[in-house]
Amino acid sequence: MRMNVMAQRLAIAAVVVAAAILVACGGLASPEGTQPPAGVQPTQPPTEAQPTQVPVEAQPTQPSQETQPTAAPPAGDGAALLEERCTVCHSLDRVTSASKTRQEWEQTVTRMVSKGARLNADEQEILISYLTETYGP
Repeated sequence: MRMNVMAQRLAIAAVVVAAAILVACGGLASPEGTQPPAGVQPTQPPTEAQPTQVPVEAQPTQPSQETQPTAAPPAGDGAALLEERCTVCHSLDRVTSASKTRQEWEQTVTRMVSKGARLNADEQEILISYLTETYGP
């Protein structure tokens, strides 16, 4: 019998909580209570969405493979290129923890250049060779 009393109390508490939530969220408000105050214009429902037109000048461009470096390129120094150009966006841990083939490093460097890494074609080749020798399988 004691369980029935507890179950009833629990059911009553659940109903009270549900009613409180409905009142707090406006679930029991009358239609008259949902009208905007006098002098305030109600918001119009959204119309069919139109795509936003972005001026050509504001659209991002993909850097070319021949992107000019931000500073004078290190003379054939892959480690310096890695430190100088790659750590602009991420830590060296991402590189030093990887072990990739030459083809995989080529794909990675190409992807990073497409995301904005500042490496020209010669620097890409130097970096790929360095990465392959240092962090290859």
